[in-house]
Amino acid sequence: MSKEWTELLIKSFQHQIHDVYTSIPCVIINVKNINEQRVDVQPAINIITPEGEYKPHPPILSVPVMFPSTSTSALTLEINSGDEVLCTFSHRCIDLFKNQGGIVNPIDLRKFDKRDAVAIVGLSSFSKAANNPSRRTLPHNPRDVVLAHNIGTGSEVEVRLGKDGSVSITTKGKITVNSNQAEINSETTTVNSTTATINGNLVVNGNINSTGTITAPTVIGGGKSLGTHLHSGVTSGGATSGPPV
Repeated sequence: MSKEWTELLIKSFQHQIHDVYTSIPCVIINVKNINEQRVDVQPAINIITPEGEYKPHPPILSVPVMFPSTSTSALTLEINSGDEVLCTFSHRCIDLFKNQGGIVNPIDLRKFDKRDAVAIVGLSSFSKAANNPSRRTLPHNPRDVVLAHNIGTGSEVEVRLGKDGSVSITTKGKITVNSNQAEINSETTTVNSTTATINGNLVVNGNINSTGTITAPTVIGGGKSLGTHLHSGVTSGGATSGPPV
């Protein structure tokens, strides 16, 4: 094959793959519908022309965002403009799939087209890595498994599974547990609180050891009010009274 034919084939191949998209880092430029996980993105790597000039890609609109989820379970995340994502591009047109899901037919013959992007959250440049302790408000060990929200703000909150086997929840806000029944099984339990309030009956199957004062309108011991009960066999002097009445 002549040199001219080789160069012609190379140019033809380069022309054919010019509009073939596989995957590329992108930046979210608009959260179009957070309930539908639909965003507009801008490819983060610019186009370079044969003449060595750079120009930005056109934005890609209405891109579905991929979360770890199934039909019954999901880990959903807040999406923000400026977030970095990885976009992959489908082998076939996904227009009908995006709108209705299930098994569908492609509406045209396009392949690896920029219109068929899917955004995967989690990709970040090294300087924006969420695992960097300097980006956290709360102390952070990169070797722990952590679910965190509001990273780098005064309202940062986290659930942490420590490398040492510990589990911790940290927040400056309120923790609410809603359950029909709750049970804690532990060898020892410590509650450090300025004030602890129990609304309802308290049943203790065991001893109560207190180094402070127990204050209550009525305290029952042995079926008798410890504050207002009477004693039998009371006489003046140093005698001991009888049992509670």
